[in-house]
Amino acid sequence: MKLPQLTFTRFLAALLIVLFHIPSRTLRSLPLLGPLLDKAQVAVSYFFLLSGFILVMANASGTILPKSITKRQFWINRFARIYPLYLVALLATWLLVQLTMNVSYRDLSYLGMVATEMTLLQAWVQTWVPTLNYPGWSLSVEAFFYLIFPFLYQWLVTCKSRQIVGIGVLIWLANQLIYKFLTDNTSLETFRLYFPVLHLGTFVVGVCTGILTLRHWQVLLRSKSIITAVLVGITLLFAYLIGSDSTIMYYYHNGLFAPLFVVFILFLSVQQGALARWLSHPKLVYLGEISYGIYLLQVPVGMAAFYLNQRYVHLSPSLYGIGYVALLFLIAALCFEKIEKPGRRLLRKWLSPASITTAQSESPSQQLTN
Repeated sequence: MKLPQLTFTRFLAALLIVLFHIPSRTLRSLPLLGPLLDKAQVAVSYFFLLSGFILVMANASGTILPKSITKRQFWINRFARIYPLYLVALLATWLLVQLTMNVSYRDLSYLGMVATEMTLLQAWVQTWVPTLNYPGWSLSVEAFFYLIFPFLYQWLVTCKSRQIVGIGVLIWLANQLIYKFLTDNTSLETFRLYFPVLHLGTFVVGVCTGILTLRHWQVLLRSKSIITAVLVGITLLFAYLIGSDSTIMYYYHNGLFAPLFVVFILFLSVQQGALARWLSHPKLVYLGEISYGIYLLQVPVGMAAFYLNQRYVHLSPSLYGIGYVALLFLIAALCFEKIEKPGRRLLRKWLSPASITTAQSESPSQQLTN
């Protein structure tokens, strides 16, 4: 099932993370944007949940769910989707570190750090996460999700709907309780923030939501007003928790906002009128498509922009911030056309069995995932 109205939300999430990484007091002083930026890491949890949801949608035929996923081809498709630009962004960051910082490439710990990032294993090695192109830690987590998805899906799709709800809620709650315990009782900050298993609940909720959405699609279409009311209510609840500086918000990093994201995704998914048409506009969809590059290239582009501004351009902080974001968008678009698309085709051609046609392009629903 294709849901292009969700694609633009990826751009908004990526932009929020980019703005979070810009050290601007002006941005953080804005009435609505400031509180959002303080909790901008939740956008990564949104990526994880949306990824699980869309992986289900991309493998379904309309509202018909397959009984299983062809593992090899699924893994090839996902690797071909994420790795070309991931590797380019990592190498660009490494090169800029060599040019602008006093780091020896002969240092064994540095070489180990580079090796774990090249193999998408950095989130498992707490000494080296987040490092170099630090947003890449979430791709390490995504790689784990892609590895287990065919098995997870094959198990969940055989379960009854009530069982799926229970499984999703229990795994998500377990993740939240473990995260709270680690936050309150240990100093393992890197472990609790980045370890892939501690984000599993968010992804599982996305997969469960995808399966249930397709099973009960007609019911959801008839329940638009209820979904809208629930979205308004849960949004107000989270806004209150953020505004009141509730202690619950201290534990927001690893998927606490998943209930809000589920209702938000359902709300957009069932839209068939003006809102869906507007969000499905080709220009907005394109922004969503290049959001992977916007997210992944923010470090190398930021390093290069900072170096050039310090040495040659000398823009004011405000103009520099605007210029950096504009440059990031431009480079992300160029990389989407010149690296992501051809790289995806080449890897599929090289890795896929000869019996499988690999030159096919991805559907918009497949392009939604990171």
